[in-house]
Amino acid sequence: MTFYIGIAGGMKTGKSSLAKTIAAMYDVEIHSFAEPLRWEVAQAFYHKQEKANARYLWGLLEDEDKEMCRPLLQAWGQAKRDLVDEDYWVSRVRTYIERKGLDVVIIDDVRHVNEAQFVLDNGGIMFWLTASHEVLLERGWSPDNANHESEKQDGTMYYLADKMPTNRVFGMDTSGRSNYGMYMEAERLLNEQNFSFTNFMERRK
Repeated sequence: MTFYIGIAGGMKTGKSSLAKTIAAMYDVEIHSFAEPLRWEVAQAFYHKQEKANARYLWGLLEDEDKEMCRPLLQAWGQAKRDLVDEDYWVSRVRTYIERKGLDVVIIDDVRHVNEAQFVLDNGGIMFWLTASHEVLLERGWSPDNANHESEKQDGTMYYLADKMPTNRVFGMDTSGRSNYGMYMEAERLLNEQNFSFTNFMERRK
């Protein structure tokens, strides 16, 4: 059974930074609910290209103009949730991970309640990241980008706050912390509940 480490939080709170640090230290794969979304949008945008080439070209476009691409991704992602199935992206990610037979996976973009439920219902742990308004602005946060449904995350915040008394949901303020500092704080929070990342990684043996 796959063990999931989910990371949630608003824009610029450090989700990707924490995920990459954990992944680098323990050689664990990172997967995002947004990755199958990017493949779908890429294939629609570059419909005359082979799938892999379309994804490559979309990546170049995102690197060139992320602000233009974000609304397209948000609209496509929300449309699939609203018109097809709320768990559409959860199912896509679960199918991929099960097919690869991964023992431990980090999901670095938990934004919706059902995504957090998926992590916890499968025995995983959740980190909810926050940062001060001043720090968010320093990191490039913009209120315009934070207004989309997928970025508001109020429901997810309340859901995780309600779970916080349990020992599988951890809140962390990333203000003033380096990437390694975030990792060390995450490890400290785990240690308080008699957990550690090393314990989780032993599942791969």
